[in-house]
Amino acid sequence: MADIVKQKKNKEPVAGFNVHPENINRAGRPPSGQALTDIMREVLEEKLPDGKSRKEALVRKVLNLAYAGNEAMVRLAWSYLEGNPRQALDMTLSELPKPILGGTSVHPDNSNEEDKSTDKKN
Repeated sequence: MADIVKQKKNKEPVAGFNVHPENINRAGRPPSGQALTDIMREVLEEKLPDGKSRKEALVRKVLNLAYAGNEAMVRLAWSYLEGNPRQALDMTLSELPKPILGGTSVHPDNSNEEDKSTDKKN
């Protein structure tokens, strides 16, 4: 009769919230208006002393840098105007897939015969 072997106890975790519960964000996602993007949008809506919005000043700065030859700003301005180019994917097959005939064949010639070279043990 086979001996019963007890499963070994799992190792204690070395990372994660069980080990460091102080890392749990109990408040969850910040409420609307407190996220960085919300704050940035608010600041961009503010008016400058010359009457322009910060948003308009930012756009003018990016365009001026692009006109001056800054390639990163040229790419940024172009992507905002036209969007990024589509990525082409090659979906062609290098060879045709081999069909499985009969659903149970594992032999290269698609036969369902048993391999006679193996010894059967009873």
